[in-house]
Amino acid sequence: MVTGICPTFEANVSVMQKALKAGLNMIINHEPTFWTDGDVIERVQDDPLYRWKLDWANRNNMVVWRNHDHMHRMKPGPFGIGMAKPWVGLPTRPQGAIPSRPPR
Repeated sequence: MVTGICPTFEANVSVMQKALKAGLNMIINHEPTFWTDGDVIERVQDDPLYRWKLDWANRNNMVVWRNHDHMHRMKPGPFGIGMAKPWVGLPTRPQGAIPSRPPR
């Protein structure tokens, strides 16, 4: 069961630990979770850090969903919009953009 969602650009160990501490067990990230484009694990499956990170996520019931290609196919692209907002006087963070844990 998903207890909360943490959107992030990169699902590094620090972000995963902070999400867990906040009670969020699903991470939606943009960049590769395991250091390879497309999360092709064959290149890293024997790496001790890969094994540690995967084991840690499994032990803590953490789900990571990489949302990469969809973001780049959007027109206009959200990254360009996000970088342009401060320059054209728009707010840099949409209202309600910070996720919170659902009530129990």
